[in-house]
Amino acid sequence: MPFTPPTAASASIAVDPATAVLQQPSNFFTANNIPIGAQIQNRVSTITSLSSGSGSLSAVPTANGAAALNSLFAFLNGTIPQIWLLRAGTDATGDGIQRPNDYNASTNAVVWQQFI
Repeated sequence: MPFTPPTAASASIAVDPATAVLQQPSNFFTANNIPIGAQIQNRVSTITSLSSGSGSLSAVPTANGAAALNSLFAFLNGTIPQIWLLRAGTDATGDGIQRPNDYNASTNAVVWQQFI
């Protein structure tokens, strides 16, 4: 089954009023939509932010396979542990989405999507 990433369209958590149960937003990854064979790379010592400077997630080279699709990178965004997935896409940078600095819609259409 091909990998279909969730979208960032519905990023809020809802509560079902009938059951008072939290409903998971559709943009969260689950065991059913993690790419098969994806491996988490520990980048705590090299990535320090999302988009600011040479030590940022957006500065990680992705063009020409420099970072493989379906790569998972773990790092601290300030003091908050996060995991991001590199996937094919043209989504704009926004809530849970970060375009790499070398993004190009025709030659390098990849984005980072927040996993945790």
